[in-house]
Amino acid sequence: MIRNLIYYFLGLFIMPLGIVLMYRSNLGPPPLATLSVHLSTLLPITLGTASFILQTSIMLLVMAVNKKISSLLIFVAATLLGFGVDFWDLLVLRGLFVEGLPYQIMTFLMGLFFLTFGQNFVRYSRFKATPLIEYMFLFQRLYKTSSVLLARFSVEFSILLISLTVAYFGGLGLGAIRIGTFLILIGLPSVMKLQDGWMHNVFDKKSLPKAS
Repeated sequence: MIRNLIYYFLGLFIMPLGIVLMYRSNLGPPPLATLSVHLSTLLPITLGTASFILQTSIMLLVMAVNKKISSLLIFVAATLLGFGVDFWDLLVLRGLFVEGLPYQIMTFLMGLFFLTFGQNFVRYSRFKATPLIEYMFLFQRLYKTSSVLLARFSVEFSILLISLTVAYFGGLGLGAIRIGTFLILIGLPSVMKLQDGWMHNVFDKKSLPKAS
């Protein structure tokens, strides 16, 4: 139990590092992060606050559709993810400005590494309690399928459409959406599986089966 809690909170702390690194690379953060960037650009709020608002909104949407109050742990996750984004963005990486394509690619890949590293830790914790995971379950029930790949793609794609709409009507053009955003949309499950290949043997030998 204690190990699971450590994995859960460690994962929630590491994931925002990956998001901020990808954002700072200027190659495009994940779809939900692009929406956070657009809101923080259009409104007088920080990137972390925008992330918290969006995570909470997703959770309220899921609760409304399911007509069921979700675990308090999910709201804790939304709070920690928002705090983590501001911690890395405003404090630790505040002075990070990446220039030159090779450095952009390196920063983006580092971000992708930390994002999937953190996501796998949350998975190993067995606490299926983050807003996006709950949103993914909603799509699985909607499609009446157990396919994680289809549900995850639907989650990311739906958020990307909203982000594009906000950017367009907010006069931001494509905003923070770059080629990296689309690469994450398509390839994130494969990268998570690749990470799980070595992480499973180190951190989760006696727990979950390998990601498939």
